[in-house]
Amino acid sequence: MQRVTCRGTCWVTVLLVVCLSILALGGCDVLPTGQTTSAGLPTSPQVTHRPALSVMYCPETTGNYERSLFHQANALVAQSILAMLQANSDGAIVYVTLLDRAPARPEASVLTLTLPAVPQLPAVPALTVTPTADSNSPFSAAQKQATVGAANQQATDTYEQQLKQVQNQLAAAQQTAQTWADQLRALDPPVGAGPANVWQCVQLASHRFHETAGEKYLVLASTLPSPGNSSTWYQLGSQVHVRWIFSGCADIPSCRTGEDAWGRALSAAGVTDHLFFDAGESQTLNAIFGSPHTA
Repeated sequence: MQRVTCRGTCWVTVLLVVCLSILALGGCDVLPTGQTTSAGLPTSPQVTHRPALSVMYCPETTGNYERSLFHQANALVAQSILAMLQANSDGAIVYVTLLDRAPARPEASVLTLTLPAVPQLPAVPALTVTPTADSNSPFSAAQKQATVGAANQQATDTYEQQLKQVQNQLAAAQQTAQTWADQLRALDPPVGAGPANVWQCVQLASHRFHETAGEKYLVLASTLPSPGNSSTWYQLGSQVHVRWIFSGCADIPSCRTGEDAWGRALSAAGVTDHLFFDAGESQTLNAIFGSPHTA
């Protein structure tokens, strides 16, 4: 049997056939060695870190507060919680406490949502471009190509595994939050005895916030009863934002009087900021949590 030896241009022909075969399957990159690419990989946009979030939400259930406003406020809070879910976040806890004359009693706290932290989505790896064929050293070129290919495959597999893991964690958090949001929207408790004791809601929020880190929101949906002597209040702290949504009052002067009185009381409690939204303003909101300029 005659032995055929392949030399010179013969190896070029062989390598060309191999590369054409690889191209048919998805690629034989002929860019210069050392360059990188991430083409073909699923994207994972990096998102700004969101610190831990603690929310105390008190919607009024007394006969002094329109039940339609109660339901609209619950829907807005549910929507706001779902909207803030993201990767690269430190989790959240949300307390829902019905506001009547004694909201501090245990049975008034009807819903609690606890969400775990979700890590950042992994960065798309930079894959090394496959070295070009070298007719002068075909075996060496093939070895380099195989080494680069194996490293790229390992980086791709690791990235896709990490991406899937974070996506699954986020999907689980979204499912948990969706179930809670549906329960919040469906709340329809009996009319509670009044007047609304907002002071007890503030007091309870102070205790709960003391045990948590990160951003803190006290959200109230109620009438604007007199805050009374705020000098006896517990301090809420400088990390607390107050959002009074669907605030109920008889007319514009009474609204302004109530908001001014509560503004002074909340400032005395040391909060970062406090914003009031009447029914009309509240209906234009898409989310509650965020800076006071975009709330």
